[in-house]
Amino acid sequence: MDTNMTFRIDSQTKARMTEICNQFIMTPATEITREQMRADTADILDDYAQDYKKMSE
Repeated sequence: MDTNMTFRIDSQTKARMTEICNQFIMTPATEITREQMRADTADILDDYAQDYKKMSE
């Protein structure tokens, strides 16, 4: 299931959001595929698992 969301924001918030997105090389309207979200999540969880393993040693 795909979902589109639209948010109305004031000009200051929009400017700040654009600034943040530029730091991550994306635009507020960038589409992220489900596969990319899954891959990113897997990477984050792998990193977390490695850090957790190091802490437990």
